[in-house]
Amino acid sequence: MEPWVIITLFGAVVLFGIALLLLPSLYVTVPSSEVMVRTTRAAKDEPSIFKEGRILVIPLYHRYSILDMHPMKVLFNHPTFLDQNNIRLKIKILFTFAISEEHESIVIAARRFAGRNSSQIEEMASEIFLGELRNTVSVMSVEQIIGNRDSFIDLLSRNLGLELSNFGLYLVNCTIAEISDDSGHVEAAIAKKQDRDTERDKVQRELSDRYPHNPELRALLQRKLSLEPLENDTNEPQHSTSKQENPVEIPPHIYFKFDFKDMPTRQDILLNIKINIAVGASSDQQFLQNGTKALSGRSPLEIEQIAREMVSQDFSSAIRMTTIEDINRSREWFLSHCSDIIDEKLNDIGMGIRFIQVVDITDDSGWIERAGARALADALKNQERE
Repeated sequence: MEPWVIITLFGAVVLFGIALLLLPSLYVTVPSSEVMVRTTRAAKDEPSIFKEGRILVIPLYHRYSILDMHPMKVLFNHPTFLDQNNIRLKIKILFTFAISEEHESIVIAARRFAGRNSSQIEEMASEIFLGELRNTVSVMSVEQIIGNRDSFIDLLSRNLGLELSNFGLYLVNCTIAEISDDSGHVEAAIAKKQDRDTERDKVQRELSDRYPHNPELRALLQRKLSLEPLENDTNEPQHSTSKQENPVEIPPHIYFKFDFKDMPTRQDILLNIKINIAVGASSDQQFLQNGTKALSGRSPLEIEQIAREMVSQDFSSAIRMTTIEDINRSREWFLSHCSDIIDEKLNDIGMGIRFIQVVDITDDSGWIERAGARALADALKNQERE
């Protein structure tokens, strides 16, 4: 064998051995808490993102960045901010943020934070937080910030959203630990908020007692009866809009399904009743005109909720006036009786009953079954006498 062939084979074996020794070092292990963004030196291809595993990185061909996806935190401890009335506030607030897991955001973060550690990223983010916090506080009053912290946080989050997205970041959480000032404005705002909360609790209790089976109507009426939101809190009197300036159109048809449980009759027998009831604008023009005035300024949802509550309460009243024998004796009388009771109140809001359909009536004590048997026996006796 020629010497040059031997030398060539020996060189090939040596190179292959060196490659085997170097190959493991060409792989970079990426844990689940980190992300690798790998590009080529030419940078013509779309960056590749690897969220976990062993990734091949070829020297002089690949370049890469490792991003820590753990949430990071920035704490502002009593910096001074000016509200819209130039009151100096001291706010202790904690921002928790992280790199977004969306593909585009990871690429942006890799470009922005290449070669930087978490501390350096937190330092860069703190400048964003500080600027947006100052801007947000400057457009709100102490009363608004204290009275509705959720609104303050929502506004701050919206303001931060765009700025953070430019760095591939997003806000995980924002927690206000403390707000204070040296002039007593914060204490006064806290006292005012407590008074408002007390008033709202009082309204809620009263509505719960009045409308125990309709949480939607309670929530709607509470917004009407409670004090105005802090955003409208000014020293100038509020100018209410006359109801006559907001005429409404009473719906021609509203369909309700009720599944009443444990409704007491005149005999204190508890009934379970499934019933369908349709209501709509009254055919009586006088009732319709009065209802239009009474409901002026109401939204369609409010009108429906008011009608539902009226029907529910008045149907309960009608059941309290009847006995099991009344229901079994004549279903037509029973439906007419219920319609009359419900119509009396519905006419006040320009509505009336369209139809009532009883789906099922049951009780747990067997009264209906026994009363039905007695009614059938009486009917057979009368038939035999004839």
